[in-house]
Amino acid sequence: PYAQKRLKPSGVRIPTAVFGLSATRDLRIGQVPKCNSAYLDNINSVRSALNLGVSTLQQVGSVFTEARSIALEASNSINDPAAYEALAHQVDSLIDRLVSLANSQNNHSYVFAGAASGAKPFAVTSQDSRGLPLAVSYQADTGYAQANVDRNQQVAIYFPGNDVFMNRERQPTTF
Repeated sequence: PYAQKRLKPSGVRIPTAVFGLSATRDLRIGQVPKCNSAYLDNINSVRSALNLGVSTLQQVGSVFTEARSIALEASNSINDPAAYEALAHQVDSLIDRLVSLANSQNNHSYVFAGAASGAKPFAVTSQDSRGLPLAVSYQADTGYAQANVDRNQQVAIYFPGNDVFMNRERQPTTF
């Protein structure tokens, strides 16, 4: 049923139907566990980075929910100047939080810096006289950082923040 190939020097027989002929030809005793171990390490690293990315984006969603709530409160016509000032401070705080989230790190690598995961992706590039941000720009790579998770498969691990946070092309809204 299964063809077998004898590997030297150990004489171990491996069913070729399981591993395939090319895999048995390239197989060296002790190499497979090292390869598999490296792939498992990469898979664990990818999982950790992607989980952090998802968690960060959930927090970003919460920031936008808070921003919507503040906008609704600001639309109330009975607010006085002090109330508007308090709401403005809350918005400033949300902007700071959003920039901080966009610059999240996983083991000293920026999650939203693309292939240049060592570069801080977002920076405040303009401030008002009080030091509050007027403009934030993306300063990292536009490619995707990839990790090998198998012999012939790579998975994106770090995404470019300009795609995640700044993409202005929207699909039609459907209700």
